[in-house]
Amino acid sequence: MPLLLIGIGIIAFWALNPDIAPTWTGFNKVVQANGEVIPAKNLWDWLNLLIVPLAISIGIWWLNRTEKKTERELAQEKAELDKKLAEHNLQETTLQSYLDHMTQLLLENGLRNSKDGDEIRSIARSRTLTTLRILDPIRKGLLLQFLREADLIGEHPVINLKWADLHEAYLEKSNLFGATLKSVNFSKSKMVLAYLFKANLSGANLNGANLQGARLIQANLHLANLSEASFNNADLTEADLSFSNAKSASFSGAHLPRVNLQRINLSRANLTGADLSNSDLSMAILEGADLSGAILCGANLRGANLFRANLLRANFDGADLSLANMTEAKILKEQLSTAKVIATTTSEFMKG
Repeated sequence: MPLLLIGIGIIAFWALNPDIAPTWTGFNKVVQANGEVIPAKNLWDWLNLLIVPLAISIGIWWLNRTEKKTERELAQEKAELDKKLAEHNLQETTLQSYLDHMTQLLLENGLRNSKDGDEIRSIARSRTLTTLRILDPIRKGLLLQFLREADLIGEHPVINLKWADLHEAYLEKSNLFGATLKSVNFSKSKMVLAYLFKANLSGANLNGANLQGARLIQANLHLANLSEASFNNADLTEADLSFSNAKSASFSGAHLPRVNLQRINLSRANLTGADLSNSDLSMAILEGADLSGAILCGANLRGANLFRANLLRANFDGADLSLANMTEAKILKEQLSTAKVIATTTSEFMKG
């Protein structure tokens, strides 16, 4: 292509300077022996001769360029597909190898009937934690479901899952009834509509997890990290969330009656329309929380920090707000007409 451009440049130069152009170019006129004058070719004559080969050359160059680009794209797509296929095969092989190994420990080595401190339990725990670090979110969920169905993580767990890596695990609609999941990392996991009745999640990391509609009745979430998690429309009846960190979490429309929420950190949390009737929120941190429309009938808010909280339309019938800090909170005086308020710090804004 560069040589073609150079040739065109030379021809163009001769066309503009016909007096110095070689005779064979036809740019200058030719006088034959008989006196006949052959007129010089003009630039358009030469361009007519060059257009066809030039167009062909450009076409060939463009086709080659397009073909090479297509080949590169196809090669890249194939490489990506091969990589995904290899990863899929690795995931399947890893999970199947784990299940085969655990089946052997259960059927041939008596894992389920082993005692605390037995070597077989240490082997099973080590293999489980290692495998979970490798698996993708879906297969993490499958592995956990296997452990629950094999009765290995019940109230008296055979395999201790403390510090297990289940972040981003896919556990939608999973049945983890009574599972012991203390100090497990469930950050950003998808646990929508999961069944966690009486599950022990004390000390677990549920940061950013999605538990919308989950059933956590009588679940233990003591000291758990619930920050930025979503419990919208979840059922946490009689659960224990004491001393947990639920900053910026969402409990919109959640059922939280008779829940232990002592000293929980719910600052900037969304509790709109939540049912907190008869729950213990003593010394809870609710700074900047949105409790508009919440049901707090009979709730214990003694010493709670409600600084700048939105309490409009909340029902405090029979609630105990003794020693609570309600400075700059959004609330109307009539909302507290049936509540117990002793030495509570309020603000002038409560005029309405």
